[in-house]
Amino acid sequence: MAYGDGVLIKEAKELTYAVGALTFVTALGVGLRYNYHDVLKELFQAIFTEEYSYLFVVLVIFFFILALKSSKAPLSSELSLGKVFAIALLALTSLMFNALAVLFPSASLMFKTVSMVIFVWCLATLLYTKAGLRELLLPLLTLILIIPPPQELMAKISLFLSDKVGRIVAYLTGSELIAQGNKIILKVISTSGDRIVFEIATACSGIVSLSSIMAIIPLIIYVAITQGGSLKRRFFAVLLSTVIGSSIAFAGNILRVFLVVMAAKYWGLEAALTLFHSVPSLIYVSIATLLAFYVITKVTKVGRARARKVKEVVWSTREHRNVMTLIASFTIIASIIMATLSTVPIEAEGGKRLSLATYSYEYVMNNVTGIVFNDDVKVIRSIDAPWLVKLLGSTVVKSVVLRYNETVVSGYVEFAETATRFHGWWVCLTFQGFKVLRVWNEGLGNSTLTYVFYTDKYGRAFLLAFLIMAIPINFGGKVDLGYVRLSLIKPLGKVESPPAEEVIKLKELFKNIVKPELISGSSRSTERILSMVATLNVVFVILIFTYAALTYGYSLISKLRRRSVIRRGGA
Repeated sequence: MAYGDGVLIKEAKELTYAVGALTFVTALGVGLRYNYHDVLKELFQAIFTEEYSYLFVVLVIFFFILALKSSKAPLSSELSLGKVFAIALLALTSLMFNALAVLFPSASLMFKTVSMVIFVWCLATLLYTKAGLRELLLPLLTLILIIPPPQELMAKISLFLSDKVGRIVAYLTGSELIAQGNKIILKVISTSGDRIVFEIATACSGIVSLSSIMAIIPLIIYVAITQGGSLKRRFFAVLLSTVIGSSIAFAGNILRVFLVVMAAKYWGLEAALTLFHSVPSLIYVSIATLLAFYVITKVTKVGRARARKVKEVVWSTREHRNVMTLIASFTIIASIIMATLSTVPIEAEGGKRLSLATYSYEYVMNNVTGIVFNDDVKVIRSIDAPWLVKLLGSTVVKSVVLRYNETVVSGYVEFAETATRFHGWWVCLTFQGFKVLRVWNEGLGNSTLTYVFYTDKYGRAFLLAFLIMAIPINFGGKVDLGYVRLSLIKPLGKVESPPAEEVIKLKELFKNIVKPELISGSSRSTERILSMVATLNVVFVILIFTYAALTYGYSLISKLRRRSVIRRGGA
């Protein structure tokens, strides 16, 4: 082969990978823009909260590994039957999770993010060969880490860590530990006789540090893959690095709180606060990260892992055009289906179609109670409850007293730009010293009503129920979804379990006082779509397994037949 031919082939390969990467990025950008712009907005806002700040690290690592791996991933210009089945299954699964987000507004971000991740997998399956998907397996799996866990789970982990940090620091410093509900307080007497009180809040719990270490696991795995050594040795190295990094991060957080308490004890509160702000968690998280990478490089064998041989792919002009047309068509069709699902008509129980009004952001901020209740509900009192804004995570919290017919009930109306901002009532109640005995969900029309049964320190029982509703809001000329949570509280006296009639009455009250378009949602139509999609998913799973069995069965029979022919020839 002449030198010029080699240069032309190299240029053709580079063009193929460039066009493939550009096609993938363009399709991904268009798909995310038109299908998941609300998810991206909510994830961006979640990054600025303490519990979900690790998402930024995950995204940086994803793009870093993707940039390193994509240049080695073989592209595909063929559309086999097996690939069609796999793409159909992934696309339907993505659609199914998108429908679940409509049915369960309280977990909408989690379900929509799952849908978005599977959508990315679907595009990758469409563009790359099996070898290419193996090469991209790590960055594609890294996307799982951007799925935000439920707020209640994060809160419970944070409270557990706060308790452990508080008890350890109290033991080391001789401070008095006070547990009020789930609030952990350290009381220390300074050398000057002043009484100083510290609360072990989320920033002190260590959850931010630990989640940051968890976020770098894909990068640790990538380093292990590129090193030499056996698979068992590399797995052990990843496990050891993660454990050591997490331990250092947690110990560093304890040391930080310990130093703050000791500074308060010997130099006063001002010195303690100065120390707290001058020793950010980034310092010991960075130390833990560096130590984790040091361990992974030392435990694994020095040297690079043996590279796998992959088949080089060079597309012709026609193949360039075919692949780009195929991916563009898929992205457009997926966008239309997702848009149709998000705008399915709202139906009341009698089959009557309803419509949701669009409110301005300013109107919602000032009149959040006015968009929730029917006209026959009288709002006796509606006052701001700023003391609950931080506990509940909402932008606005209104304490309300309502009258419907002869029933008077108290509760709260909250508004937040994203559903993830709503903290669970479990956290708020236990923080105030109440004891939560039971939490369960029941259907309300086509929505989900969550009940919380709890008692105070005197043994008096209460039944709280809340409903999260999505409403269209005009954010500076752009219509998007905002969320309202209505919570009603019913005193029950001294009872050991919630009476069934009170549960039914509270549900009926929600049904009568809330506007029907808010509790009907769009889920009657969505449920039909979800049922159809779930059925198709099962069908495609069966088709994939059948196709795989037939393909590998045929391959095995062909291999055995060739061996038989060779043996006869040898004889």
